[in-house]
Amino acid sequence: MRQQSANHTASQRRLARLMAFSFVLTTVVPAQAALNIPDTPLQTSVSAEPNIMFILDDSGSMHWEITPDSYSYFVFPRPSNVYGSSNYDSYVSTTVDTSPYNAYTRSPQTNPSYYDPGTTYLPWSNADGTLWPNATPSAAYHNPAKTAVGTRNLTTDNTQTATWETCTSESTSSCSGTSTSRTFWPATYFWHNGGDKWNRSNYTKVEIRSTTANYSGHGRANRTDCTSGTCTYTQEIQNFANWYTYYRSRILTARAGIGRAFASQNDGLRVGFGTINKASTSVDNVSTQTIVSGVRVFKDSDRTNFFNTLYTRDIPTSSTPLRRALRDAGEYFSRNDDRGPWSTTPGQSGGSDLACRLSYTILMTDGYWNDSYTNSSIANSDNTAGATITGPNGQSYTYQPVSPFRDSHSDTLADVAMHYWKRDLRTDMTNVVPSGPKNPAFWQHMVTFGVGLGVNGSIKPEDAYAAIGDPNKTITWPNPTSSNAAKLDDLLHAAINGRGEFFSAQNPTEFANAMTGMLKEIIERKSSSSSVSLTGTRLSTGSKVFSPSFNTSGWIGELAAYNLSSNGVSSTPVWKASEKIPEHASRKIFVTTSSGEKREFLWGNLSTTDRTTIGSEAILNFLRGDRSQETARGGTLRTRNSLLGDIVHSSPVYHQGTQTVYVGANDGMLHAFNSETGVERFAYIPSAVLGNLRQLSATSYQHK
Repeated sequence: MRQQSANHTASQRRLARLMAFSFVLTTVVPAQAALNIPDTPLQTSVSAEPNIMFILDDSGSMHWEITPDSYSYFVFPRPSNVYGSSNYDSYVSTTVDTSPYNAYTRSPQTNPSYYDPGTTYLPWSNADGTLWPNATPSAAYHNPAKTAVGTRNLTTDNTQTATWETCTSESTSSCSGTSTSRTFWPATYFWHNGGDKWNRSNYTKVEIRSTTANYSGHGRANRTDCTSGTCTYTQEIQNFANWYTYYRSRILTARAGIGRAFASQNDGLRVGFGTINKASTSVDNVSTQTIVSGVRVFKDSDRTNFFNTLYTRDIPTSSTPLRRALRDAGEYFSRNDDRGPWSTTPGQSGGSDLACRLSYTILMTDGYWNDSYTNSSIANSDNTAGATITGPNGQSYTYQPVSPFRDSHSDTLADVAMHYWKRDLRTDMTNVVPSGPKNPAFWQHMVTFGVGLGVNGSIKPEDAYAAIGDPNKTITWPNPTSSNAAKLDDLLHAAINGRGEFFSAQNPTEFANAMTGMLKEIIERKSSSSSVSLTGTRLSTGSKVFSPSFNTSGWIGELAAYNLSSNGVSSTPVWKASEKIPEHASRKIFVTTSSGEKREFLWGNLSTTDRTTIGSEAILNFLRGDRSQETARGGTLRTRNSLLGDIVHSSPVYHQGTQTVYVGANDGMLHAFNSETGVERFAYIPSAVLGNLRQLSATSYQHK
């Protein structure tokens, strides 16, 4: 009891010192002008930025406007050369009002590619995170990156000739088509009210016309461009126009999501680009298929080039050779020349190869591989034991074929992923690649991430990942040649074998979130490298360990809690503070104003002087955690990867009586977290930092 009391008293003293330090800042900050204080923490060192090879599916089905695959390809008559010189005939679903196929293909519930009135459609992202211009409803581009192809007037009747197709059931035998001219209202959607999706009476038809002043329901409460779930005609037709120009087809949706995800990243990555149908050319002085551009630090002209290629590259009407494409990525990461992906100067001679660099391939597809691919050196790689690989610190690893990695099928996508994961791709380099619970590989290897758009398999991803390391769980992988669903299972299996992640997105919002989640996962895995530093002191309370850290990729912070037992510290955190910060409107943030008053950090509580110091109410809300005005969401403020600022030279303090952990972060706040749940209880801003807070919202922000 005395010991507990002593610990309690000690923690109170530490808390008092921490709070006192916040107060003392008001007296020491002016003196800092005479000091040469570095803008980055002293313990950061040269970072081995991870390699990311992003491979885009450029098969013909990416042209299509109906998901999943249907009898028809399009919901609007198609002009020529929309995505390049390759074209499909204009096979369009009927616009006859009584046809169930009209409703089926123009409802977001049955065709996830179609306009969803519950989604706010933002234009594409630029390299700097700003957005392309809103589409013009009376002249919406068919392809915003190829404006010469033409526009569609969404505000009046359209009359066009096409092969108009109709179906009465899933069976293609119920389908037929007629080439004729028809007149239709383009800004139309159907809402499925439940029941048989092939029964026209189960749909509500909505035409977006200027004669209807307001639109509500159908999920509009989720819209950020409307007011309390009610949208004006101007807002609704603008949203429809943005969908038409930037999301109407699978390739437009893919470009939107990929662009948004990468625009929020800084230069802490090295990014390359590939497409699955790219022919062999010289890339960094080596002939290769698939790879369009080798990895480069994600900044300046290389960053701009990535976005230009993403948005403007032609999409042929070709097949889906996923296995060959993933093999080409693996061969790229197997390069041992000084212009390859392990060099500090990829594409140029004279660099140094870094043995600790992590390498990833993200393979994105809307469908199922259909290439005739065999490779005797790969064969059934995941059912074949690997060579023993050793490291400098006594590490040793030999791949053994067990579930959920192994299967009985050869030349699968999963086999390709395993081939480039279990082998040491650079036997001439020391095996010091950072490893972790999700990926035990310490040798130079390729991690495979898979993302599907509008496709489903038969095996649940959560079941497959749960089987890793659990001898009581077995995954029986189907033969990928047996069905299309089995081919998507093969993409999941490839991510399992390559120790990556897998997502299958059904609509534009899910796809954008999946892409962002993948990049976030890669950044978090970087925690094993020098870009992430433990700062201050790990705090142990007897049952938990609280570990602060920061990541130079975006200058974000983390406070993680780990269970402590007789077996040691758990490798998996109980909670991460960055994931437990409440919504901005409900956060409790307090401030000492310039006049010395203690108030809640709300616009209405600040004096004219302090409002001028902060800059605007939008900036104050940004500081509270509102992300609606970030550039990635159409605003003008800096896009953040996390709300918690980097934690540098700040050790957590635990107050036992209230079960609260306190830690300071470089977001201007002292944070108080519930030690059991990780939820932020409150945050405090000392008056000394008020003058610097607005810098955090600037798109030009540099770490201070």
